[in-house]
Amino acid sequence: MAARAFAEAVRRAARAYFAFAVRRPEMFELIVRHDLLNSAGGNLREITVPWFTALQAVLARIDGNQDPTRALALWASVHGIAVLTARRTTEPIHDGRLNAEAALTFLLDALVPASSGSTG
Repeated sequence: MAARAFAEAVRRAARAYFAFAVRRPEMFELIVRHDLLNSAGGNLREITVPWFTALQAVLARIDGNQDPTRALALWASVHGIAVLTARRTTEPIHDGRLNAEAALTFLLDALVPASSGSTG
């Protein structure tokens, strides 16, 4: 798979994560709040580690950078925009000028290189 295809897959996944948070804020809250589901029988922490490892690996396939810091920065940034939008936190301050999807594009452009090379 070409590096560009990996980059586009990461971008699509980030947009899907954001869209789910906005469309289903209560469900989103449940899947990201391990503390709320500790006694529910599922172990979200068992899912988080392989998911994060996979994100890091896909990012490395784009440009060879295996630093987990970028994966964490990407996850935290997408998550932050998703939470702020889902909870309507920015509505009182934006006067119609803030666009969460534009902010998402901005951070994806910064953190997910649009490499034209290929790996693997």
